[in-house]
Amino acid sequence: MRVFKGKKFEVLVEKRNLPNGLQHEVEFVHHNGSAVIVPVLDSGELIMLRQYRPVLGKWIIEFPAGTVEEGETPLQTATRELREETGYDAEDIRELISFIPSPGISDEIMHVFLARGLRPSRSDPEAYEVIDVIKIRLTEALEILNRGQLEDAKTILSLLLLSHRGFM
Repeated sequence: MRVFKGKKFEVLVEKRNLPNGLQHEVEFVHHNGSAVIVPVLDSGELIMLRQYRPVLGKWIIEFPAGTVEEGETPLQTATRELREETGYDAEDIRELISFIPSPGISDEIMHVFLARGLRPSRSDPEAYEVIDVIKIRLTEALEILNRGQLEDAKTILSLLLLSHRGFM
């Protein structure tokens, strides 16, 4: 049963069969999924966003990301969001990993993409997106993380993946 339907997600209540033979009523957020983009300039600098998040009432530092729209693949979303939020296009975008950010309450899958071969384009953020594009070295981003100043889970995971897997 649908409890709420918004532009980006819906809240559902459904009975689900469990592997132990029992049935359980679950309340969850259905989400089409999202794409997170880790843009890397030829200089080795990362493109990140300082974005005002009205839900939190504050600015946070994060990688660009967006919701997969109806009829879109995660790769198409990554390409679109990279341009809209940063003003860059990429010659090469490849998926690094997919993960479930909150499996207790949502079926959302986040797809992390590495974007290289960046060239300036034209940004086109949504009216509600208040964004400053910043260029930062991986070492600086990791220092910000170590100081506890990165709070966004998708960005933390993507940054750690980037540094530990040697994608730079």
